[in-house]
Amino acid sequence: MKRTCFFIFALFLSCFFLSCNSDGGTNNIQYSKDDYTLYELGRFAELDEDTEWQILQAYLKKLKSGGKNADLTINDVYVEQYYGSYCPGYLFPESSPDLPHFLTTDYPDPKNHTVVAVKACVKGADSGTGSRDVIIETPGSGWPSVIRYYDKSSILLWDKGRLYDMEKDAGSDYLRRVLLAGWDARKIINRHNGLDFETDAMIREDIGKFKQWSAEDYPLINIKYLGTYNGYTALTLLIATLPAAYEKTIDGVRFYFPYRNIYNFAWKEGNLYELDDLFERGLITHKDLVEMAYFHHAGKEYK
Repeated sequence: MKRTCFFIFALFLSCFFLSCNSDGGTNNIQYSKDDYTLYELGRFAELDEDTEWQILQAYLKKLKSGGKNADLTINDVYVEQYYGSYCPGYLFPESSPDLPHFLTTDYPDPKNHTVVAVKACVKGADSGTGSRDVIIETPGSGWPSVIRYYDKSSILLWDKGRLYDMEKDAGSDYLRRVLLAGWDARKIINRHNGLDFETDAMIREDIGKFKQWSAEDYPLINIKYLGTYNGYTALTLLIATLPAAYEKTIDGVRFYFPYRNIYNFAWKEGNLYELDDLFERGLITHKDLVEMAYFHHAGKEYK
């Protein structure tokens, strides 16, 4: 029953889909791999050379669309990080009763992980210690997310010959409804904001064991990364509960969510911690709580 509730919750709260406009295909690209000398292709273990090459060509085309960036060449663009491959939302069954079976069969099947997420950059683009925050609507959930940039990079999504920019194409209906499940969209944003693959996997396993969920449920755990403070990784967990508003205040800092009785906590070295306990012990500060709340609320309060 506990697992069934988890799947139903995942369907109604998280299985909202992400995509965008179709600009960015590889038609009329006139470069060959031999022309690309900026970096060696295929240097990311799980991103094959051909896919990386197609992404680079499409990214250049997208940058040059509408007559912009006329001086850019293929050797001005590169993939800086790989954020994983995901099952596209358009493969999900339309019928709710079919969803649990799909989530344990087709969803985890690597052959269905056709949506590739990367961080791409332009050579010489400004970067530094200053941050730039972009707030986008997390697909279908009504709960926005903060994407924090320290440069002029782009989070790109590639699927079957089409390229999408998570920031610039965020307003598209296709972006919000079709390309990715909501929990997978959050995985990408979390990774961009600093939650690496290894830490993410350990957190999911520890949450799953604490909640007594099956290991096959771990990829479906819906978490929002709030930053790391004094070695403690702060998170919001969306769990299967009846509709209810959540509100908690720690040292005057308010954490609020209007739809579900969610759970704010921190993780470190296999252990889960209450935020108020960490604050009372002096392990996190008031300033840390303010930053966590900013990411939790995506820069705004719910009214």
